[in-house]
Amino acid sequence: LLLPLAGLNTYQSFFISVLASTSSTAFVVRMLEQRNELSSRAGHIMMGWLIIQDIMIVGWFLLLNTFSPNAADSDVLMAVLKSVVVIAVAFGIGQYLMPPILTQVAKTKSDELLMLAVVATIAVFAVFANFMGVSFTIGAFLAGLALSESFLNHERA
Repeated sequence: LLLPLAGLNTYQSFFISVLASTSSTAFVVRMLEQRNELSSRAGHIMMGWLIIQDIMIVGWFLLLNTFSPNAADSDVLMAVLKSVVVIAVAFGIGQYLMPPILTQVAKTKSDELLMLAVVATIAVFAVFANFMGVSFTIGAFLAGLALSESFLNHERA
């Protein structure tokens, strides 16, 4: 709210605000691990906030796109609706559809099939995001979030 007073436009102000308000999940997790606080109550709270930030970054990217000086469509309500739909579908797939699929993949004990399942998941999420008017990158990011929450997140294919 104060950045426009410094001469920045809405897009620049929003962009700087998003950068300043988010933290690196990898950095914070590493710091918690080094301090042996990952399993503590504070560590759990911080991990919860990090997950919320990771999910909300999709909405921020969509809103940044609407404030862009080059944006053809600057409908903020539509951007919010798209972000809610993309996040909800990604969460639903990650929560309900991926576990049974990954369970079947794990039963085969095939590293190649695991790699194929991961690549296919990323491709499906990316195509869905693109279909919704969101970038492929955000779709792949959401696929990573969905896969990171699975019981196979420690597997290396």
